[in-house]
Amino acid sequence: MSPLFCLATLQVAGGLSGMLDAWLTRIAERQWTARAAEVASIQTPDDVARRQKYIREKFLASLGGLPEKTPLHAVLTGTLVRDGYRVEKLIYESVPGFKVTANVYVPLRQTPPFPAVIGVAGHSNTGKAEPAYQSAWISMARRGFLVLALDPPGQGERSEYWDAGAGKSSIGIGTREHTMAGLQCLLTGTNIARYEVWDGIRAFDYLLTRKDVDGARIAVAGNSGGGTQSAYLAVAEPRLAAGLAGVAIDARISDDVIDLTGSSHTARLGHVELGARISPAPGAAPGVISALSQLSGTLGAQAPSLAFLQPFIGSAAVLDGRVMAKLSFAGTLGAPVLTGTLALDAVRIDMPQHALALRDGRARIVLDERSLTVQSLAIRGGEGQFEASGGMRLGDHAATLDWRAERLRLFNRPDRQLVVSGAGKASLIEKRLSLQGELKADLGVIEIDEGAAERLGDDVVVTGRANKPVAQAKRALPLDLDMAIDAGERFRVRAKGLAAELCGRVRLRTREDAEIVAQGSLETRNGTYRAFGQELVIERGRLLFDGPVGNPGLDVRALRKNQEVEAGVEARGTVRSPVIRLVSEPAVSDQEKIAWLVLGHGAASTQGAEIALLRAAVSTLSGSDSGLSVGQNLARGLGLDEVGIRGGLGGHVVAFGKRLSDRVYLEYEQGLTVAATLVRLKLALTRTLSARAEASPQGGRVGFGYDISYD
Repeated sequence: MSPLFCLATLQVAGGLSGMLDAWLTRIAERQWTARAAEVASIQTPDDVARRQKYIREKFLASLGGLPEKTPLHAVLTGTLVRDGYRVEKLIYESVPGFKVTANVYVPLRQTPPFPAVIGVAGHSNTGKAEPAYQSAWISMARRGFLVLALDPPGQGERSEYWDAGAGKSSIGIGTREHTMAGLQCLLTGTNIARYEVWDGIRAFDYLLTRKDVDGARIAVAGNSGGGTQSAYLAVAEPRLAAGLAGVAIDARISDDVIDLTGSSHTARLGHVELGARISPAPGAAPGVISALSQLSGTLGAQAPSLAFLQPFIGSAAVLDGRVMAKLSFAGTLGAPVLTGTLALDAVRIDMPQHALALRDGRARIVLDERSLTVQSLAIRGGEGQFEASGGMRLGDHAATLDWRAERLRLFNRPDRQLVVSGAGKASLIEKRLSLQGELKADLGVIEIDEGAAERLGDDVVVTGRANKPVAQAKRALPLDLDMAIDAGERFRVRAKGLAAELCGRVRLRTREDAEIVAQGSLETRNGTYRAFGQELVIERGRLLFDGPVGNPGLDVRALRKNQEVEAGVEARGTVRSPVIRLVSEPAVSDQEKIAWLVLGHGAASTQGAEIALLRAAVSTLSGSDSGLSVGQNLARGLGLDEVGIRGGLGGHVVAFGKRLSDRVYLEYEQGLTVAATLVRLKLALTRTLSARAEASPQGGRVGFGYDISYD
């Protein structure tokens, strides 16, 4: 006899009943313990992303992979119109010959495209037609959601073991068919979940074919067996905008102690876990909850993406990233104490209209009983980076943040580029923001389209257009500013005829009345200015700041170079009150300066179309934001009331005028096309009668005249 059969009899305590269950339970317990340790080790959003990737790969492998996508062959077999919605009867094939029956609930009171929900049924024999489920789908449709409610295999219209003679399932509808199909799948190396998940994925594909569906807003929802399918789809279908796989809330009361637990998981918002206890205050009467009741608990949340914030941001910017938070709370209901951590990773901020693209953002924030500390905050732009750290005292809400930027690229459009470096501090004390520091442009490009439309002045009223709102008095900003701005060595500007490199340094501060003032200067290098159809070389171009930031002093001189008389303009004064005069090298009369500036030669040889060119240059070109013409600006700069070109003296003249009093006006005319000069004195005798006296040095002519107005 074999020694194997000579061994002592095997002793089994408690018999053989339940051995398999106990063995499997021990395996499951070891796996749950390992899982708990793995989940507890998750500390950052990167850890969350790795865990999600691992779960999805394992899940799809356990399904045996997914089938190949084939034509849906979707057919609508009928329509029902109801109050506020329409029901479309749908059949599609998730795999060839495997037909899925579904109802599509379409809103009638809202405007497409609609957000959509894939509705998966729980364990009901009638599947999608179960009254409780229909009530949910109808409620969603009336609120503007398009719902595709499908039958799972073995439920509703999808009996896989139908006995036509008996008119019913040969093994029993619902879970019995699930069990039979599941066993047959196991024998072939697959499982029934693979086909249920694939039905949902192909439902998503069908929804994308509909013009009345917003493909970026498709969710999945279900309960019981439908909740299981929702959880599976949330893992297997990354295109889902939201998959509410599970929400659980449990409240238990024992000896006046309330224990709360809750959790939720969605594909878009991630996972939230809550555990809390509320205990009676010392000496409280039985059953009384008050502000003094004791509070304790934890809250954990992790989201794979910050895209859920996009509706609050709008279309101006695109935000993404990962977030993980762990909070603990204690104290009382009336005075809770929060502590915990917040971690952000892979943060991305895009503003395509400005070519702003910030990447690889991260933050580590710690909350304790007395303060909130920003241990680190950083984000990259181009080859550079922005970093900050600081904190806030919770009692008085005083906060400070030290920041540093190193070659941070903010804008990267061909016509708008900015790379900056600097450092400083931001503080918030008694609801007043303080900003100090220095900022230097490592690279700057500003180009403004010459053809950009002009804006009407605030004093212009257009008939038929709504009146402009009355400007409100500006309130002083709660801001203390002390920032030094350096244009650096590579800042180029092209705007409104100006093309130059900009350099210099300006310090911005706020006065006691909250007005922003500036000290310093900005200068142009290698600059040109296109005006009067000519390119003027800027010999000297400076903005001098020593007061309100919006009204710097002017020190500008620009000439048309490389000609016998180099003529141009010089601007002094301030931006709001400029003093402009014609200049030339060598010095010549003002009429000669205008001719050399506009035409490139003297006034004596002016003829033909050049006369019109001079008139247009002096009389019609805008010279400042005040709305004055070039002639008016020249006149003001020269202390006169008029400078212009008009007909006279047998040709065209440059005219200068000065009002000596309310009734006396003096004019001087210099011929452009003839060598002639005229001085004229006008005297207003009455409202309709005026007299004039004229004298010309050529020929010693003197004349008198009068004018009568009959209007």
